[in-house]
Amino acid sequence: MGKPLYPPVPAKDNGAPLRPYMLDQESASSDDSDFYQVSASEANATETSKPEASSEDSGKSSIDSSSSVTSAGQAVTGVWDHVYALLALGALIAVCIAAAAAPHLSSVSISDAFFAKIWSFMSPHVDAHVKDIKESLNLSTAWGNVLEVGPGTGANLGYYSSKAVTSLTLLEPNTAMHAELLHTASMAGWNPDMFTLRLSANTIESASFQPASFDFIVSTFVLCSVDDLPAAVERLYDWLKPGGTFVFLEHIGDEKGKWARWGQDMMSLFLWPAVAGGCRLNHDTVTVIQNLDWKVDISGKGRMAVGALPIVWGRATKKKGWFGSIWQ
Repeated sequence: MGKPLYPPVPAKDNGAPLRPYMLDQESASSDDSDFYQVSASEANATETSKPEASSEDSGKSSIDSSSSVTSAGQAVTGVWDHVYALLALGALIAVCIAAAAAPHLSSVSISDAFFAKIWSFMSPHVDAHVKDIKESLNLSTAWGNVLEVGPGTGANLGYYSSKAVTSLTLLEPNTAMHAELLHTASMAGWNPDMFTLRLSANTIESASFQPASFDFIVSTFVLCSVDDLPAAVERLYDWLKPGGTFVFLEHIGDEKGKWARWGQDMMSLFLWPAVAGGCRLNHDTVTVIQNLDWKVDISGKGRMAVGALPIVWGRATKKKGWFGSIWQ
């Protein structure tokens, strides 16, 4: 274990400060030295109950969320074609200027810290916008060993049920978010007597989990930021147990050939990733997910950010070997 990375984070409700957690930053593997480990003796937060979404409500939420998210975007899609074209021209100029300065910038101290501040402010608003979609994906049904990639400041932690989850692994490479993420986990009222909570600073690409380690994997607005999307999704597939579920909610690129897509391509070269935690606006995430050998259910598509971003959500279930592939 390494030295404390953060000072104690004050708890807002019971007045008792959280103890500092430990992380060995020198190790690049995903063994126990890589994680903050929360145990019963270390926890100071009291478990609170979290409501479980019924299947009837979830189905209604799925229909309502799909129509509401899509309707706002359809009215302004054409406008964004022109906006993206103008932004793309600016991005071309910015790329030329920034390319020379980029090697001298510290991505950890500048980009990560900047994005952590921005996302801390934006995350509650984004979560409120897609709340019905998340509920329709039934995150409350997550069970067993759960992995969430890129949890950020912990917006999804309130959707899981501690009655079904036995271990929760959070893979968040932006260490500037760790303090708030741990605080959110504590305030969500997870009972460490019932599960194991681990926090790793690895990326999907650098983590080294064993194959078939997790029953349930969650990714919300994360796959846009990976460098090699096919390789990252393939790793998630390998880490999932046969019969396990991968739940995703991602923003994706517009159709190729549109002005909006050209603008997304230009902005994703440098300008947008530099200020948005490595996010690319042009990933073809659905195609990549569908290329692997699991059962994919696209639950819905829409647009957000006043129509600027196409989004998609759904579930993918890994087949249960040869016999399982027959009935699936």
